[in-house]
Amino acid sequence: MQNLTSDTPRPSPAVVIAIIALVVAAAGGGYAAAKLPKNSVGTAQLRNGSVTSAKVKNHSLLAVDFKPGQLERILPLSIGPTGPTGPSGADGATGAVGTAGATGPQGASGPTGPVGDSGARGPTGTQGPAGLSYGNSIVGAPTSSLTGCGTLGLANTVIAPTQTSRIWISGQARLSASGATGARLIADVRTGSGSTLGSPDSGAPFPVTAALPVQYTFGAIVFMGTTPVDLPPGTYNVRLQVEQTVGGGTCSPTVTASDAGMTVLFVGTTQ
Repeated sequence: MQNLTSDTPRPSPAVVIAIIALVVAAAGGGYAAAKLPKNSVGTAQLRNGSVTSAKVKNHSLLAVDFKPGQLERILPLSIGPTGPTGPSGADGATGAVGTAGATGPQGASGPTGPVGDSGARGPTGTQGPAGLSYGNSIVGAPTSSLTGCGTLGLANTVIAPTQTSRIWISGQARLSASGATGARLIADVRTGSGSTLGSPDSGAPFPVTAALPVQYTFGAIVFMGTTPVDLPPGTYNVRLQVEQTVGGGTCSPTVTASDAGMTVLFVGTTQ
């Protein structure tokens, strides 16, 4: 090695610094890493943009390491694995029932469907018992006259019900008188022994004051007082009569009855 004498020129400071830099570069980063004191690298030693994703340890950053609002912008790109679902919360209170909506318009009627097939005819029921069927009419009885208070028979018929029954009797006649008097048509139902079972009539006596005939009629169910008469099976006489009373004058005039007639019908049974 060449000895340096006083006459040899000394290297300038710039040359010395260059030589040191060359030595450090040749030694590599290992020298710097081995020789740098702990906690000696800070923000000032890092260049802008020098720390990239590859230099950051995964899952090492916290939310506080980011500016406010920064996570909202990057969260969709950095969501980690989905965690377990938490337990369901308690059901909330039921809300109030809403108001009913307006009724919609009625829809159009659909077409009429086809007529279905007729069902099978059911079996014929058993025949019921025969009902009461009886009628007896007498018309055009001979003209008869009555003088004085009392009754005069105009027509008579016999009935023979086979079940306990009620009967309806109607009577008619044309009445005239030689003076003022009262008269009415009556009917009665008698047993074979002559006992009266009922006596419908035309009501209160009608005043008869003229010789011209006046038509009188009545029709009623046979009553005894206010109670309908139920005739048990048997034979009965039914009579139509004219009765003269003093209701319209005296009993001295002569009352004449013509065209008298009577109809007797069974109208029901009590069984």
